[in-house]
Amino acid sequence: MSSSKPVHDLLTLTGKAPGTVTAHRAVGFDDAQATVAGQRVKGVAVSAAVTGAAYPIKAKGTEVIETGLAIGLGDDLVTDSQGRAVPAQASAISVAITGITAANPGVVTAEDHGLKTGDVIVITGVGGMVEVNNQAFMVTAIDADTFSIGNTTGNTPYTNGGTASKVGPDGSAGHVFASALEAASGAGKFIEILLK
Repeated sequence: MSSSKPVHDLLTLTGKAPGTVTAHRAVGFDDAQATVAGQRVKGVAVSAAVTGAAYPIKAKGTEVIETGLAIGLGDDLVTDSQGRAVPAQASAISVAITGITAANPGVVTAEDHGLKTGDVIVITGVGGMVEVNNQAFMVTAIDADTFSIGNTTGNTPYTNGGTASKVGPDGSAGHVFASALEAASGAGKFIEILLK
């Protein structure tokens, strides 16, 4: 897809694609297309790239990006799990943690967590098992009060506290990387954004 929308270049970097990169999608600091909702990004791929190819990444200025949801004019934007732009939501979804097992997978207890498999969370404020603090995890829902987060074997035993905060389009903002200069009616549209 090529875009005829005008763009204003303040900083364009060159990346080397570690895998396939789709044009007009967000790119992480590893030069790979963004794959985690709400992740920090380097910029937007100006063109597509195959593994090992050099390609331009717009880091500052305006650029065109593909949307993953409907977007309003002026919305702050985060990435979805495919590197598309989605609106950040102001209200955070957070739940209190009352336990984490040191296992593979580690099981988190959080009453009425409301999370579903595939959601991405960031854990903060855990006592004892401090290795999980300020880390992002993809959730596998077990039931209404428990979910797993991956391998916690070998971590310090959990003692108390902690919060699991959902990031991405349905939860807290994650990393806001741009503002929408145009609106979009849904996924698969191409809009101009101002990179932050």
